[in-house]
Amino acid sequence: MDNFYRFKIGQFTCISVSDGGFNYPVESLFKDVPLEKAREYLAERDLPTTHVYTPYTLLFIDTGRHKVLVDTGIGKYGAITKTLFPEVDNTDTTPGIILESLAQAGIVAQEIDGIMITHAHPDHIGGNLDAEGGLQFPNAFYAIWKEEWDFWFSDERTAALQVPPPFIEMARTNLEPLRESVILLDNEEEIVPGITAVATPGHTPGHIAISVASDGEQMMHISDAVIHPIHLELPNVLIRYDVLPEQTLATRRSICDQMAREQTLVFAHHFPPFPNLGHIEKHGEGWRWRPLEA
Repeated sequence: MDNFYRFKIGQFTCISVSDGGFNYPVESLFKDVPLEKAREYLAERDLPTTHVYTPYTLLFIDTGRHKVLVDTGIGKYGAITKTLFPEVDNTDTTPGIILESLAQAGIVAQEIDGIMITHAHPDHIGGNLDAEGGLQFPNAFYAIWKEEWDFWFSDERTAALQVPPPFIEMARTNLEPLRESVILLDNEEEIVPGITAVATPGHTPGHIAISVASDGEQMMHISDAVIHPIHLELPNVLIRYDVLPEQTLATRRSICDQMAREQTLVFAHHFPPFPNLGHIEKHGEGWRWRPLEA
């Protein structure tokens, strides 16, 4: 099976690029929901009740002038994911394959001249560095929301929000080498023509979505503003990794209502099935996912 899917937004060539996927314990994606109730929700949707599968899929955009990758994947941390939750069967998941998938799509790391970091969780920045600790994408600028950057380097703020120490260590390890080439964003403006950062805080304090627009066509990369399609249908359910709960839910409602109202094409980093493209539709008190037929 191909690990990439090519499509167009106006004059831009875009590619969904697989970085593998992972099975999470049910309780990780259903914070404060009794386990049996969470399993009922999954069973009602004909989903496995022993785990929740999420793909890790990155977005590559060739604007004609720039070649931009949104996030860098889980990188070297893919090798340890299978040990994180030994109670969950991950024998068939393969997180950390972004370089192979990019090569399959005909893209080499040296050609990429821009990296948009939606937030600094390990599965989004773990591919910043190569095995020797150098930049995996040496010719790229790195753009991240200033609030996100500042948060991960603040002992006081990360402690106040009870961020797990390994997350802090991995964030600092993969962000610090970017200091000479990073662009810190503090407003919603084009980073390169047609690619704009959109503030979507909650999952992390400086989480951003990415708007892609060309020739009157538009797509929104929502990253982890919503983790899984089931969170569209259960709009008040959080996941374990949402650090600002109230802001997470407010952001979810705002962006989902906008995407449904405007019928915008959506790229969702963790939404099955690959290539993670579709539309968000209003449904009852929440929404539902209508995946694009690839």
